[in-house]
Amino acid sequence: MGNCAGIMITPFLTNEISAAEETRVLELPFRDVRNRYIFGTRLSREEHGITYICIDKATEMVYTCRTIPKRRFVTSDQTKKDLLRELDILKRLKGVPSVVQLVDTFEDKHAVHLIMERCSGGELFDRIAAKGKYTEKAAALLCKSIVQAVESLHWKGVMHRDLKPENFYFVDKQDDSQLKVADFSAAVFFKDGDSWILGGASEQDLGTVLTSMKKFQATNKLKKVALKVIAEGLPKQDITKLRSQFEIMDKSKKGTISYDELKNCLKGLHGVTLADAELNHLLKSADVDNNGYLDYNEFIALTLATNKIEKEDQLVEAFRFFDKDNSGYITRDELENALKENPLMHGESIDDIMAQADTNKDGLISYEEFVTMMQNTGGSALDDAAKASTSKP
Repeated sequence: MGNCAGIMITPFLTNEISAAEETRVLELPFRDVRNRYIFGTRLSREEHGITYICIDKATEMVYTCRTIPKRRFVTSDQTKKDLLRELDILKRLKGVPSVVQLVDTFEDKHAVHLIMERCSGGELFDRIAAKGKYTEKAAALLCKSIVQAVESLHWKGVMHRDLKPENFYFVDKQDDSQLKVADFSAAVFFKDGDSWILGGASEQDLGTVLTSMKKFQATNKLKKVALKVIAEGLPKQDITKLRSQFEIMDKSKKGTISYDELKNCLKGLHGVTLADAELNHLLKSADVDNNGYLDYNEFIALTLATNKIEKEDQLVEAFRFFDKDNSGYITRDELENALKENPLMHGESIDDIMAQADTNKDGLISYEEFVTMMQNTGGSALDDAAKASTSKP
């Protein structure tokens, strides 16, 4: 993407790219996936990677390839652990007829590539939407296929943890096509006697929400509004799991999460003790429009607080929300106009908010300063600037 409305788009930091090139994820020799496969249409771009159609040069068999940029593994050790767990699970499920199979794995300097079985019949969700209605017999056959697939996972000691129509695929477009389960990014191994969490979001998911709320609370007010702008523009396929979490926590099914609903979910976390005052403070911090509820976009925005925002189109869109004249800078007046009607403004001056992002103290927030603030998942931008200045020779 080039220069957009006068905004200088900066590439990923050079040292981050170097670190990615040096990172080994699979502990196997580097192999160029394009020596074996021809890449075709991009099918999707989601949280867990970019998926393409690919063709084996030798056999002309059609597969899908999920490509995961290695910079994700540089910024998060957990991402590497999650992928290795997913690969271990797929290896255990090798040969299970109701599972979309892992065919091969590749790693090069820039990415990890997973070659997967191709199911050309599409998602169960899309077929249900297209068909409109099913006879009782046809619906029963579908349910039987789903239950048998889940049974085969449990027989192998695997809990999927993200079962939904979007994660079941038909092998082909025939009406009687075989149904297979896919996407084991949230799956875990289990043993007989392990306790399962029933009827709600998992403890791990709730723990992530609590961590995100604490991070969001510490985030400056400019970034909070920017995160909500990004949340409003995210494609549905990128946040399907977050949508599921939101719906589980929205007990009243009103499309919002009340303070009491969120409080009841979080207070049930094992080993976590939160005073009502502390929890109320966290909730009010996340309630960007101060209406007493968390709507869907506010929930998505707070979960983004723990992630490094890397997609340039998202950063540009958020920057333009404030940079009304497309000058490539956010002025004090532009910031004030963007925030003056926002309840977040209460208790903090425009100058204080400017100071948290304007690291070179020229009275303007450049796109580069804005990106630095948005990609910082630790302390404030001022903290990062201080660290950078003390580390220079």
